[in-house]
Amino acid sequence: MSFFIKFIGNLHQKAVKPQQSNCIVEYLARYLPDEGRLLDVGCGTGKISHLVGQQKPQLRIQGIDILVQPNAEIQVQEFDGHTIPFEDNSFDAVTFVDVLHHTTNHQRLISEAVRVSTGSIVIKDHLSNSWLDHKILSFMDWIGNRSLGIQSIYNYFSQAQWDSVFKEIGIEKVAKIQVKKLYPFPFGLIFNRNMQVLFVLHPSNTKTPVAKNQT
Repeated sequence: MSFFIKFIGNLHQKAVKPQQSNCIVEYLARYLPDEGRLLDVGCGTGKISHLVGQQKPQLRIQGIDILVQPNAEIQVQEFDGHTIPFEDNSFDAVTFVDVLHHTTNHQRLISEAVRVSTGSIVIKDHLSNSWLDHKILSFMDWIGNRSLGIQSIYNYFSQAQWDSVFKEIGIEKVAKIQVKKLYPFPFGLIFNRNMQVLFVLHPSNTKTPVAKNQT
């Protein structure tokens, strides 16, 4: 089994991950400022933010994670997974990239992002509106994370659950963007469903960003 997991993990890293990363960066770049301070919550190795920084070299990027990776590509500070260890209004934007479905405290973390950001909060995550969506997302997560030793709790939200969280926090201005072409052929025949989403939150105390090169 360990050989199979390693094989699948290597296949995912070589055949899927590059397109995934480039696609996500393309979407993120539309809704992030060209300069200022960006906080990447749950950044892992910081690969995504590093690529964003190559497109936006005036951005000063800080990552936080519960486990600091020794090979991180950005500056990373450890945190407890609950409280963002920075003062109010410390950043111009905050991102969560495929992080919140690994937690049980969506509302707490998003509220913390609102507290530390003077701009938008951009969330790349999943939509699970049926049992089939949940099964497919769980399988995708298993492939992407098991070989890296990352545990997943498969805590995917439906659109109604996301809406409920945003309402509880008091966020009324939410842009929803379907993330397309995340998986290359032939994987995309199964996995490029309407389960990949980008939420751009504009809390009342933040500046509203302007999307660039939106299609």
